[in-house]
Amino acid sequence: MILLGVILFILGAAGGVGYNAVLAIKDPLAQYALEIVGSILLAIGIFVSVRIPASEPDGAKIGVKIISPRENERVGVVNVIGEIEKKVPNGYTLMLLRVYPDVGHAVYPWAEVRLNHDNKRWTVVDCDIGGRKGDRRILAVYLVGESGKALIRYFREASRVHNATNEKLRKFPDE
Repeated sequence: MILLGVILFILGAAGGVGYNAVLAIKDPLAQYALEIVGSILLAIGIFVSVRIPASEPDGAKIGVKIISPRENERVGVVNVIGEIEKKVPNGYTLMLLRVYPDVGHAVYPWAEVRLNHDNKRWTVVDCDIGGRKGDRRILAVYLVGESGKALIRYFREASRVHNATNEKLRKFPDE
C-alpha cells in the first residue's frame, strides 16, 4: 500500500510519465487527485505498518516454571514437571521446547504442555533431550499463539518430508 501511494503521488506530481507521453496527465485536477489519493494510501500504509501491535500475553506474568529436572541437571530421557500460577490466555498454549545454545539458540518444538486437573501443574513424559554426551541443551516452556502453532505444524510436516527423503537417499549406493 505504501508503494502504491508513493507511485500515485509521484505520477500526480510529475504530471505522468512515459515515452511519448503515454501516461501524460495534463489536467491539473487529475494531478491533484492522484497526489491526494497517493498521500492517503501512503498515510494508511504507514499507519498500518507501525500501529501498536495487539497486546500479547507475557509468559513471565503467568508464572510458568519447570521444577524438574533442575537447572544444569544432566538428563537423557526425562519427565518434565512444571507449575503455572495463572490461567493460560485464550488462543494460546504452552509448548515445551528444546533450545540449542551452541547453535544460535535454535529451538525444536518438543510437545504441547497439558495441564493437570488442578490447572496448576503440568507434566511432559518421556522428553528426550537428544544429542551426544556433553552436548548442551535447554528445556524451556513458552506461550505459543495461533501463528506460532501454524509455524510448528509447518515445521513438523517439513521435517517429516525431509526425513523421509533422507531415508530414500540413504538407500542409494554411493557412486
